[in-house]
Amino acid sequence: MGFINSIISALHKSKHSSKSKAHLDDFLTADLDCIFDNLSQELILYIFSFLTHQDICSLARVSSGFLKIAYDRTLWKSFTVPTYMKRKSIKKTVNTMSASGRLNHVQRLSLRNKHINDETMEHILRNAPNLKDIRLYNVEVTEKATQSLVNHCPSLEIVHMHGGKATDKCLELLSKGFKNLRHIDLQQVENVTTRGLIHILARRNLSCMNFREMHGSELLALGPHCSNFVTMDLSYSHIQDHEFKQFLQYCTKLKNISLANCKTITDKTIEHLVEFLPNMAELNISNCPNITNHGVNLLLRRATNLVSLNLGHLSCVHPVNLTRFTRSGYEYKASNTKLQILDLSFTDVKDDDIITITGHFDKLKKVSLRDCMDLKYLAPKVIEVIA
Repeated sequence: MGFINSIISALHKSKHSSKSKAHLDDFLTADLDCIFDNLSQELILYIFSFLTHQDICSLARVSSGFLKIAYDRTLWKSFTVPTYMKRKSIKKTVNTMSASGRLNHVQRLSLRNKHINDETMEHILRNAPNLKDIRLYNVEVTEKATQSLVNHCPSLEIVHMHGGKATDKCLELLSKGFKNLRHIDLQQVENVTTRGLIHILARRNLSCMNFREMHGSELLALGPHCSNFVTMDLSYSHIQDHEFKQFLQYCTKLKNISLANCKTITDKTIEHLVEFLPNMAELNISNCPNITNHGVNLLLRRATNLVSLNLGHLSCVHPVNLTRFTRSGYEYKASNTKLQILDLSFTDVKDDDIITITGHFDKLKKVSLRDCMDLKYLAPKVIEVIA
């Protein structure tokens, strides 16, 4: 990487002085032939994969060998317009890529720049017919840009928007325009209402969506449209236990769910999860301050299909009790033996709790215990699991 950076630095200098250009020629003659001639094309391609697209374009002008590698389609499956690029640089890069046909190979597009406008978006999308994944950060998405996406990128499967603006009409166009759309993630997008989200949720093949920071009334309005969902992120949502119960009755197919940082849910929500989601495989309830020891132990005992559980930042994990009593007084162990990943970071867990957990869940592969201040020693078996 140091050698690559030296080439790029020399290239930039060569734009400003003939002396630097002569230095670059000497540098390439002395080093490029003796170093890169001894490397396989696969290895050079691997080195190129760590560079930005701007740097790859610069290196393509160094030699015919680099030019050939720079056009390899595997380097252009993903294309990013970073925040630091100026308007002229964006236009120049996009023009170069479209003229050379490299945009045709792009499958994942990430736009992180405030200078992205309808004209630039149209130019990129028109030349990227194989696009499957688009990620927009703080970009204002207009109906015109959305229609361009629909017209030019029929294979789109994933849409991610973080910040920026959009309208309900944009979401309607996305919903009606793509047959293969299966995942949409909207975070802090202005001007989008429940009405717009319902357009998206009307798609039966959609199985994953981000519902972060929503209120209970909004989730209840969306619930009837979420029956096919398998994965759902409800982190930071403002939802009460009784609202969550109603919501879950619509979403019985859920297997992966995050409730991280939901400040209003209690053990009642845990009871509803166990009742309505018997096939739940992944759950994150980290930093939910109203979950108590009762709720934690209820999960460990009765969520029989859990594979991954995040209990981070809970101050109520101790003591872990994996036994319970029937009406006849018979005591038996928890029935979940599928658990493989358990995050107990920043909790009050103690040594005897860890020994109990690792002794029962024999399929555990990873236990996270970062900053667990009450731990004093660990048994050899526990160390093996953590490692």
